[in-house]
This record gives sequence, C-alpha cells and structure tokens, in this order.
Amino acid sequence: MDKEIKQHIVDNGGLSLVINCLSSSNEETVLSAITTLMFLTTPQTQDEITSQEVVECMEKFAASSNSRLSNLARVFLQDYCKRTHSQQKRD
Repeated sequence: MDKEIKQHIVDNGGLSLVINCLSSSNEETVLSAITTLMFLTTPQTQDEITSQEVVECMEKFAASSNSRLSNLARVFLQDYCKRTHSQQKRD
C-alpha cells in the first residue's frame, strides 16, 4: 500500500473502522479487514492493531471451520502478533 495512503488512513481514524469490520457477518468483509490490518501494520500502529481485542478476535477466527478465515487469522497471529505474544507471556 502506498505510504501516503497508509498514513492518510491512520491519521483519519481508519484503524478503528477497519477493526470494527472484524465483527461483520460478511465473510469477505472480515477477510478484507484482516488483510488491510496486515498492510497497515507499522511500528507506529503495531500496538493498536495487535490490541487484546483484535488478538482475541483473531484467535477465534483461527479456530474457525472456515479454512480461508482460519488460515488468514493464523498468518496474522504468527506474523504480526509474535512479538506481542512473547512479551505478554514474559510479563
């Protein structure tokens, strides 16, 4: 994603809007929201994107019988939450 677009989304409250899409009943919306959060993850947005609320949601999705949702949520947890989970386990 273009850096300017990414910054525009972040600066205008877009992260919370994308996070809210995780609760959609539309599978495609949820998948798009997860993918968008992955693209928006930077050192500055990491804490908000890997908040406890989001991690719990991803853990629920990872346990889903829907393979698309489960696989994408697992990738998110492994690639974007690894440092956060490690730090929480030590604390």
